[in-house]
Amino acid sequence: MDELESWAWRGLIRVIELLPPALDAQMQRDSDITHFEFMVLAILRMTTLAQGTNASLARLSHVCSRLEEHVTALQ
Repeated sequence: MDELESWAWRGLIRVIELLPPALDAQMQRDSDITHFEFMVLAILRMTTLAQGTNASLARLSHVCSRLEEHVTALQ
């Protein structure tokens, strides 16, 4: 690896290390959610999840409500 390639790799590594916390901080300020929570919301739509689990939307909604109650009780 030459010096230019090494410089580019070090720059990429810095971005990879610094970007996630910066995104989290910005998302927390703007929307009170973490970047991870945003990505879950963006990727896991209820219809996709229902299809993936072979469940109706009503059943999936019920399961999500139960899980939410369980998590709340643990806190």
